[in-house]
Amino acid sequence: MRWQTAIAAGIAAVATVVAALIATSGGGGGGGDKAAGDAKPAVTTTAVRPSVSFTSWSEKPAPPKGKEYEFEGSVSELPAGFTLHVVIEVPSYGPAPLDGTAEVVGSEWMVSPAADVLRNGSWKVVWRVEHPPAGARWVVVVLGNCPGTCSADSAAMGGLKADGPGDPDVVATATAPPETPGLQRG
Repeated sequence: MRWQTAIAAGIAAVATVVAALIATSGGGGGGGDKAAGDAKPAVTTTAVRPSVSFTSWSEKPAPPKGKEYEFEGSVSELPAGFTLHVVIEVPSYGPAPLDGTAEVVGSEWMVSPAADVLRNGSWKVVWRVEHPPAGARWVVVVLGNCPGTCSADSAAMGGLKADGPGDPDVVATATAPPETPGLQRG
């Protein structure tokens, strides 16, 4: 009788593991509504929360037009598959009312190339911006939905371009306004 109990317990344990695997993979044979291409890549999450900061930034002319920006900082507890980007908000203006002043009707965010992150936790972004907005607010973000390499034009950047630091995949931010006391500006 004991061996029957042991076999039943073993079968129940295997069934539990299989059910958990099906639930986490989105399977289940129900035919799902989403096409395979619509699925968002899975990212391993951890209890570790990254932190990020700016240490310096500089700007210089980038002929024929625009500017080249160099940002540096540090990051700690960065999980594999997460990337750092610098973003700036670009307001969208609607038609000018009768008084001639343009009205802000929305915004989008420009996204830098991914930062180079060294083993010691330092990071660096060199970014050429053809039309930098006046009075830009530079924000470095840690993005958690970029397994592999994410370019500024990849599909994974859609939420970041729309919502900037408010993107749900952003797990840490730091802001460097144009003039920050104590921040070295090259």
